Amino acid sequence: MLTIFTVPKPFSGTTKVIQENAISSWKVLDPHIEIILCGDEDGIAEAAEQYQCTHNKGIEKNEYGTPFLNSIFQSVQALAQYDIICYVNTDIILLNDIIMAIRSIEKYPEFLLIGRRMNVDFHERVTVQDSSWEEQMHRIIHDTGQLGNSDAIDYFIFPKSIEIHMPDFCVGRAGWDNWLISYMKKRKVPVFDGSALITALHQNHDYYHVPSQRGNSWEGPETDKNRELMGGFKNLYTIDDADYLLKKKGIVKKRKKVRDYYRMIVRYLK
Repeated sequence: MLTIFTVPKPFSGTTKVIQENAISSWKVLDPHIEIILCGDEDGIAEAAEQYQCTHNKGIEKNEYGTPFLNSIFQSVQALAQYDIICYVNTDIILLNDIIMAIRSIEKYPEFLLIGRRMNVDFHERVTVQDSSWEEQMHRIIHDTGQLGNSDAIDYFIFPKSIEIHMPDFCVGRAGWDNWLISYMKKRKVPVFDGSALITALHQNHDYYHVPSQRGNSWEGPETDKNRELMGGFKNLYTIDDADYLLKKKGIVKKRKKVRDYYRMIVRYLK
């Protein structure tokens, strides 16, 4: 089936509720879902035991104590029980439609599946044992949800057999997600935009955890380093750079627009 892996923050306050909502939503996607919680922050070991997840704590970190993504990806690709793996941020609630989306492209030997999220101000506990819980999530989206930008990428689904030679990106900071799309595109791995099929609720939160923070977001020395490692604008790919769209009627090859050609030319000149 599917292995989901993530890197939680410490389980405290509102963050604890947000992360437990996300993990509990993943647990009910399918009886055979495998979940790997990466890192050694406070509460991860307890959450792994509570939700019957694998705890992957041997992760390399930088001088601020922030995990390196290359260490996470490499270890998970070795540990994962299933052939298809999904990195997702621990603030994302997923619904069952993601399973159907994966099944629609699993015939491809290689692929990257990404999509846009819905931003919601929701910090209450989700009761996934309630048979109507997905309907409640759709009502929240209808009432208050806002579609995220195409450069905000919170999940990446791909076969674990794809070798990814990733620089020392820090988790939870800008730049690495755009780089990963560019890496796949340059390897001729088809990139699918599942936004029309996949419901991903991003529970809005602050960025208090970012070391040496500038402003109220992830800006700081770690993001500066990530952007440097990204390699500049030529690697600043987004969901808009997907090759195919997943629709209810099937897979549709994406038409390039004028702005797509402009971006390609700018990247080449850079």
